[in-house]
Parts: sequence; C-alpha cells; structure tokens
Amino acid sequence: MTDTEKDVLWERMVQAREDSLAAWTDGQIVKIFKKYKVCNEHSFDDFGYGYQKRYQAWVKSKRP
Repeated sequence: MTDTEKDVLWERMVQAREDSLAAWTDGQIVKIFKKYKVCNEHSFDDFGYGYQKRYQAWVKSKRP
C-alpha cells in the first residue's frame, strides 16, 4: 500500500472519530463509523486490491 493510499484511509478514520465525538447517541456513532468503513472498503477496490471479491470469497468459505 502506498503512502498516499494510507493517508487517504487515515484521514477518513480521523474524520470518523471527529464526527463520532459530535454524535449524541450510540446509534449515531455506529452509523458514522459504518459510513466511513464502507467508504474505505470501496477505496480498497479503487486502489486495485480486490476487497469485495476477497470478502465474498471469505463469506462463502464460512457458510456451512
């Protein structure tokens, strides 16, 4: 992972933390972190790491 990619993800995590500190309820905090998590997951795909394909393969391997 390049430094630029790390910086993008780090800035989003910092923003998620700042947004969560302004939230009033636990439900809002969870929604905020989930929003940034999904955004970062899509970034992994945009960076060319194939996150969605790997995640789907992992999900299939966990099914009985």
